[in-house]
Amino acid sequence: MRAYVERYEAAGALAGPVVGVVGGDLPPSLVAGLGAHPVRLAGTGEAPSSAALDLLGAATDAPVLSILTQILDGRFDYLAGLVVCRDSVGSLNLFYVLRGLRLPFPVHLCQVLHLDRPSTVAFNAGQLRRTVDVVGRWVGVEFDADRQHDAANRYAALDDTLRALQQRRRTTGTVRGTTFLQCVGIAATYPPEEARRLVEAVGDEEAPAFRLFYTGSTQHHPDLYRAVEDRGANIVGEDHDWGDLHLNGGPAGPSATQTARAGWTAQEFRACRADALLAVVREHDTGPAWDVPGQRAAVEPSAVCLRQQNNYDDVLDAVDALRKGTA
Repeated sequence: MRAYVERYEAAGALAGPVVGVVGGDLPPSLVAGLGAHPVRLAGTGEAPSSAALDLLGAATDAPVLSILTQILDGRFDYLAGLVVCRDSVGSLNLFYVLRGLRLPFPVHLCQVLHLDRPSTVAFNAGQLRRTVDVVGRWVGVEFDADRQHDAANRYAALDDTLRALQQRRRTTGTVRGTTFLQCVGIAATYPPEEARRLVEAVGDEEAPAFRLFYTGSTQHHPDLYRAVEDRGANIVGEDHDWGDLHLNGGPAGPSATQTARAGWTAQEFRACRADALLAVVREHDTGPAWDVPGQRAAVEPSAVCLRQQNNYDDVLDAVDALRKGTA
């Protein structure tokens, strides 16, 4: 999709301030309610720069290295500021690295916890209020309840449009996982009205009949999904926040218990009518592997946990085994 490929260039051409966000813990409506446009930064499939490797170290998860590479290359120099959500160790390390650099924009850390406790709710509310205050100072706008309400409604309408596409992917088999992942990226980058128009324009497409539910490392870009489709399988659901987790509000991998993750994965697996569960773990993001035994027991069919490195050959071999029932 051309709009997906060009999304960051399009964001840089918008009128008004643009605020970058790393991670999914900051509701975009909070930024939009301040008269700014939120843009969530994503990793790419390209190799990290030597400068990024020197600053973060080679044992850093690939999307974090990619985001730093793009920042150092000046791709996001148009930002009025950058909010980094502390949703992983890699994101926290990225914030500390960025704080020590001379950048053309300020950086702020937003720490939101994922615990079901009253004290956590109060802590998170304070963190979000502080982040809104910081962003407001960046763009020179004070908090206004009416503007915030309007922005929340605009993004709620966008989420409804994405859910309609999600249902088509799950029930009709006429939407590829690659397309859905790109639409989530579009929704995280374009103004909500433009994003809705682009998502609503997605037509029916031929998708492989074998249906996979994906779990494991978050996929920031559609390269893996596309490779799986070329191998004869369609990813019809996932439990990471560049896909279904963005809409359905399930427990996030870095912060949820294994029991909560297994239960939510099983629920979504059945809702998607998936044929099998595919688990993929990146080389420097091994945490999701701890979830797989519980997920396998909860969904019952074969599950495969693999280490994704420089190519997808081992993942595609697993897809073949799942299709043949030999996994």
